This record gives sequence, structure tokens and C-alpha cells, in this order.
Amino acid sequence: MAETPESTVRELLQAERDCCLRLLPILEAERAAVACCDVQALLACLRERETVQAEWQRVAEERRQHVRAAAGELLTLAQMDSWQYQLEVGPTEMSRISLARVVPPSWWMSTTGRG
Repeated sequence: MAETPESTVRELLQAERDCCLRLLPILEAERAAVACCDVQALLACLRERETVQAEWQRVAEERRQHVRAAAGELLTLAQMDSWQYQLEVGPTEMSRISLARVVPPSWWMSTTGRG
């Protein structure tokens, strides 16, 4: 089964959530170490937290790259669609667009001294 961008992003979000869940007990242990003035335990917690945070940042960057790639694909598809529409309908000549029917709002007319 081919992996879709949606499933990849979903898996990356789950990995980020797992990192967050792993951080909770580490933070609680840090608080306890500070309360007890246990420097060794605090240093151990900080090392563990740095490892989990590094993993979280790596996964978050990977997720951002997938989202950017998907956005790029959508932009490409939109451009291709507009080109196809232009090929089917043809370009619009500006002379065919009537600007005489465009009436500026009354507030604009009064603020510019034209009304």
C-alpha cells in the first residue's frame, strides 16, 4: 500500500504527540529534583529532555516539509487548472471588460472630494 502525504503527516503528528507525552514525566522529575536540590538528578533530567526535544524538533521539521511540499503540489495543480481553462476559453481581452458599471462606494467619493 502506497503511503499518502496525509498518512505521513498523521504519523508525524502522532510522533510529535508521543514526544510531548514523554516530556511530561521528565518535567515533573525536573521539578522534583529542583525542590529537593538534587543537582545530579536535575542534570540527568535535562539530558533526557534535550534528547526528547531534539527528536521532537526533527519530527516537527519533517512535518513542516511535508506540508510545504503538499502546498507546492496544490499550487502547481491550480496553475495547471488555470492554464487548461485559458486553453479552453481563451484569453480575455481587457477591451471587453466594461469599467463604466463600476461605481466607487459613497464613502470613497466623499473622502476624495469627488462626490
